[in-house]
Amino acid sequence: MGIGLETSFTGEDALSATIDIGDGSSGALAFDDTTDALTLDGLTYTFPVGGATVMVGDSTDISAVYTGACAYSSFTDYMGNCGTGSTVGVGGNGVTAAMAYGFDSGFSLAGGVSSETDSILTEEGADLFGIEAAYTADSYGVSVAYSDSEGTTGWGINGMYAFDFATLSAGIESVDDGTTAEGFFVGLSFAEVGPGSLDIGMGTTGNFADGDDEYYTYEASYAYPINDGVTITPGVYIVEQDGDDITGVALKTSFSF
Repeated sequence: MGIGLETSFTGEDALSATIDIGDGSSGALAFDDTTDALTLDGLTYTFPVGGATVMVGDSTDISAVYTGACAYSSFTDYMGNCGTGSTVGVGGNGVTAAMAYGFDSGFSLAGGVSSETDSILTEEGADLFGIEAAYTADSYGVSVAYSDSEGTTGWGINGMYAFDFATLSAGIESVDDGTTAEGFFVGLSFAEVGPGSLDIGMGTTGNFADGDDEYYTYEASYAYPINDGVTITPGVYIVEQDGDDITGVALKTSFSF
């Protein structure tokens, strides 16, 4: 489980903190172990410099300043960053500095560095560099992200297109550490289903090399605003794995003050 806190001093800046419990060992949501302690999962300060946005922090992703091209609202970690978590969700355990700049044409550039990361791309102690270029229009968008950590490289591409009835989001990713592994995601977001919104998605549980057994995850969630400050999101998910698949039902609650 987790809580996100954010405040502003000038109205243009933001000080944000994320606090989590759960070690992720039991599946997509992982909140079955009551012995897990509360941990600070991210602390960032974001502020404007000229026309750019600058972010500094600890235990946070470089991609927090990325524009992205994904309209899908993920219910589990498997669908986070539209399936490109190794190249878009980069950083996380060390000191991070990043900057983004958006042009009037809809084109944007962002990038940064993060120290001592420990993720799918890297071993502990390896610094990581990430950069993203994106273009967004009224009904579509595309973004390309690249990351590098001591020779382990990754590419991630996100895209979205808004139809009249729903918005389609998709992502593909390739990571090369001597062996190339790839994964994908696709999801549909329905903005108006009764009083709330519906998201349905599927994708690989990670990146897989040629010849590996591939496993997939499926999820569906419905976000229902109870009032202006509270939204509940019930959802279901299925995660394939070697052995019995994981099936879960959960309820998320978001508070805004």
